[in-house]
Amino acid sequence: DGSHSDGVVIVDNLWFDISSNGEISLKPGVSLDAEEYSTFTLRVYVVDNSKDQISQHYLNVSVNNINEAPTFSLSNRIVDETATAGTLIGALASTDADGDEVEFSLSGQDADMFVIDSETNEIKFAESVNVDIDSQVSFNITITAQDNFGLESVQNISIEVNVAPTDLTLDTNI
Repeated sequence: DGSHSDGVVIVDNLWFDISSNGEISLKPGVSLDAEEYSTFTLRVYVVDNSKDQISQHYLNVSVNNINEAPTFSLSNRIVDETATAGTLIGALASTDADGDEVEFSLSGQDADMFVIDSETNEIKFAESVNVDIDSQVSFNITITAQDNFGLESVQNISIEVNVAPTDLTLDTNI
């Protein structure tokens, strides 16, 4: 909405602004997603007070669909201290707004201690791993989810071993 000495320009919508020189832009804080809205039809009124004229114009705005990176989550990252080779850590779940296939990979400091089952997307301790809670109770890995077009999301995850306390003392003098 803008008032001018030679007239008024009005854009009546939630998404777009128009400047005094006729430049159309998104309102602050607005982003567009082609999966939600692919086309907008804008009705723009131009008022010329000096000539006592008003005109109405329709503009079509097409939103280009761009490939978006997948998102993902891990269902669990804590395992019991009795974990052994093959123990399930958690399952990966992914969402890709474009419906692209998503593949997962592991990297990072302790990645060689884990495997991803490509059919179930479950992360497990690798078959050759000997889990020794006396030397390590936290494992750092990087999980990457990549779509068919190479876009990816990356998360650094710590897999924690839930070690039960072994030496408890109850103090009744509180």
